[in-house]
Amino acid sequence: MNIKPVRLGDSKPANDGTAVLAVGFGGTENAVSLRVVSRRDFSGYWEYLLENAIFTAPAFPSFGGAALFDDQGRLIGIGSLIIPSAGSADSHSPGNMFVPINALKPIMADLLDQGRSERRRNPWLDAYTAEQFGFLIVQRIADGGPSDIAGVEVGDIIVSVGGQAVTGQMDFYRKMWSLGGPGTAIALTVLKSGSVVKSVGVASTDRYRWLRLSKGN
Repeated sequence: MNIKPVRLGDSKPANDGTAVLAVGFGGTENAVSLRVVSRRDFSGYWEYLLENAIFTAPAFPSFGGAALFDDQGRLIGIGSLIIPSAGSADSHSPGNMFVPINALKPIMADLLDQGRSERRRNPWLDAYTAEQFGFLIVQRIADGGPSDIAGVEVGDIIVSVGGQAVTGQMDFYRKMWSLGGPGTAIALTVLKSGSVVKSVGVASTDRYRWLRLSKGN
């Protein structure tokens, strides 16, 4: 069998309207033509933020780990999610989110060697949030996790972090991560039920260590 290596492309030129090809498990028998419908930052409730993500449509069911190719057959993205709002954050336009290959190039050696990046890690609170009606609301925390120990509760509204007002989920992550790495004490102001404002200090941790994914755990 003559297997040719995949060439890495440049994900930067892939903008609205760009024709692309998604290939999932099974190879060419599971390949679908798509179009890029938006490029924007994406945040997830699991303390995740990806800048300049690639959003495509129509929705591709075999998105997990799918390869996204440009019109020259070069790899420009890796499939990550299926979402209901690919066109814009507030639209109803089912599609997929792909991680741009340009975001992976600097950490490719780590990914091939260990499956994850060993670059600077961010503090982790284990607080799963969602934006609702302009507020950042805690929807879930793990028993015994950093936020649980600090007294953060489901239903709390995060008002500020490190003394800085929070305007949304992305803003929360960026301001929190700017305070330091895992182990940094994160000062939160939260609005609890009954309109009680409370200041809490969360002893952040390392996500990989908590999930027992670090070496030696």
